[in-house]
Amino acid sequence: MKAILSLFFIVFSPLIVTALNVHHKILADAHGSPIMPYITLYSTYTQKIEDTNAVQYLELNSHINGEGHFTQINRSTWMIVDAGAYELCFSGIADLIQVPGATIEMWIRQNNVDIPDSNTRVSLPTAALEQTMAICWIGPFNAGDTFNAMTYGDDVDMQWLYTAAGTSPDRPVTPSIIMTVKKVSGIE
Repeated sequence: MKAILSLFFIVFSPLIVTALNVHHKILADAHGSPIMPYITLYSTYTQKIEDTNAVQYLELNSHINGEGHFTQINRSTWMIVDAGAYELCFSGIADLIQVPGATIEMWIRQNNVDIPDSNTRVSLPTAALEQTMAICWIGPFNAGDTFNAMTYGDDVDMQWLYTAAGTSPDRPVTPSIIMTVKKVSGIE
């Protein structure tokens, strides 16, 4: 039995080490330093629907992490540095200022083209309600590809609501929009 186990480890050890090294490359660069192929983007203010006859870019003016893997082009456009498959997750606080009810939508745009089947919508029947919209989408990106969060509302009383930090008890700020982007595959 010892001979069989020894033979197994001699034959399969290089394969196991290779498999572990492939996984290691996802988590560290060539120098062993950890990589962070993810970013959290968010908006620090309320964003109103400005025009019911046009779509508009959602501004993601703040971020945490992502240095070296993502580049901010402007307040609404971000660029992917490393090719791979990425998961983009979005949440936003849909809010209606006045009655009657209205609908708001959000989707993802890649390289200035709307991604098919990425739209999500929510309808609010009255101004007394807020609703969280949350979606995730996974797809391929090339190095240099850009992405945006887009929105449309059928009433200018619809908005993505920012809420200041709470007190007694203390609670953190509620951004109007949060989008996380993380690389989920792309071994080179």
